[in-house]
Amino acid sequence: MDFPLDSVSFIPPQNAPADFTDSLKGFPLDPAIPLPVRREAPEALSGDGEIPGEMILAGILSVFAYDPENEHAGYYRRLLLRARPGIKQELSAAALLKARNDDFALAEEICLALRGLSPEDGLCALNYAAVLDRKGEFYRRSGLHEDADACEEEARRYYQRAMEEDIPEAHFNGGLFFFRRRDFARAKDCFETYIALAQGLSGGEGADEKIGIALDSIEYIDTQNLEDERFKSAYELISSGQEEKGIRLIRDFLEAHGDVWNAWFLLGWGLRLLGRFGDAKRAFRQAVRCGGGGTGDTWNELAICDMELGLYAESEGDLLSALELNPEDPKIMSNMGVLKLKTHNKTEAATWFRAALEYNPGDPIARAALDNL
Repeated sequence: MDFPLDSVSFIPPQNAPADFTDSLKGFPLDPAIPLPVRREAPEALSGDGEIPGEMILAGILSVFAYDPENEHAGYYRRLLLRARPGIKQELSAAALLKARNDDFALAEEICLALRGLSPEDGLCALNYAAVLDRKGEFYRRSGLHEDADACEEEARRYYQRAMEEDIPEAHFNGGLFFFRRRDFARAKDCFETYIALAQGLSGGEGADEKIGIALDSIEYIDTQNLEDERFKSAYELISSGQEEKGIRLIRDFLEAHGDVWNAWFLLGWGLRLLGRFGDAKRAFRQAVRCGGGGTGDTWNELAICDMELGLYAESEGDLLSALELNPEDPKIMSNMGVLKLKTHNKTEAATWFRAALEYNPGDPIARAALDNL
């Protein structure tokens, strides 16, 4: 599914190949309704000019993706489900696999086809939310924060759509989504709903493990007092460029909950964005002392502060600690490249930038640095 709708043509049903008609198991073709065919290229046809049945299936999926209101959509839906009864499961798995491999164009097209095929199916909404969620993280790693925000907002809408049907997996994935975005009150609500739904079911794949993750996440939110509205508001303020207001609010939170490493991290992040690198470093160090040293992000932020303060040896140590925790994080690799440039080691810098681009071809810092080198 690498081509838009203009690659689709229509053929008379009497020209349908035998492999397609056989797959319908006696379902009659309507002689008045043409069949969509998706031709990738003229050479994709067999030597005798016959159209493979898979091209008709691909054509039907293209119609669902790009013309879901087609007047023959109901008929095409019946044909597709008769020919491939497990098509929804196949497409769902394919979309998630493509998203995991960062092939978002194809993943989204598959999701569009699924939504056209089953517009009322909450599982289709859940799959699309998961693809958008992953895409938003990709944009965030690439420094494309506005694109990431737009993706995450759309993902939130589709998670909500799936949760309205009380699909257990939607509440679990939604909990993880909100947890990562530090909306802890919403995350806790999602996890609690997931546990209630999952415990009423049997045989769910990985349900026990997910219930355990949900319970641990709820306990963490409770013990760290992360439902406090000040934490969420401070995060939103700093994220939106209102660092001074966010810093005041998180300091207020820390007066009541001084051992919460997430809050020290948030304070350090706000200070770092304001260019107050010494103060930011002290906040990140406190985050480590309070238990935040187990995340690569904390060490990566420390590395940026040390780099800006001219403490290059300390910065390299921080980045190595970050890589030990997150060995495939292109953001950390890219920062190591920047550090090597600052210490006039262009050869090593290029190596790190190339490594970052292997994991994230869209990394703007690594790409620009390599171009300059």
